[in-house]
Amino acid sequence: MAGRGEIAEVRLEGHDVAMRVRVPESFMPYILPKGFVAVDGSSLTVGRTFSDGFTLHLIPETLRLTNFGTRHVGDLVNIELDPRTVAIVHTVERVLAQRLAGNGDGRGEGLACASARRLMSEIGRASCR
Repeated sequence: MAGRGEIAEVRLEGHDVAMRVRVPESFMPYILPKGFVAVDGSSLTVGRTFSDGFTLHLIPETLRLTNFGTRHVGDLVNIELDPRTVAIVHTVERVLAQRLAGNGDGRGEGLACASARRLMSEIGRASCR
């Protein structure tokens, strides 16, 4: 999955830069703390996550080798989600739905979403499609 994000904040932290990126809400189930996301073609580790985006912590070497050092609040960036994370989230949701649907009460998908939300919130992200 790919799309666009917007730089919402750029903050200097010593020699590093903390950059907050706002993305479509539909991306957030797949963006996890300490997970990976590609921003303008560079695969980077996610810092904190929020309902509308995430932070990146950029070291001087990354700033030197990329164009991130020239980015400002309001700039648009290309976002590519980590395909492994997308596959894992979809698999967890599907397996939970299948297991809970087997209970015969017709509430499997709703219970799967609730269970997925509870499980994923423990690692910092909760959502169902």
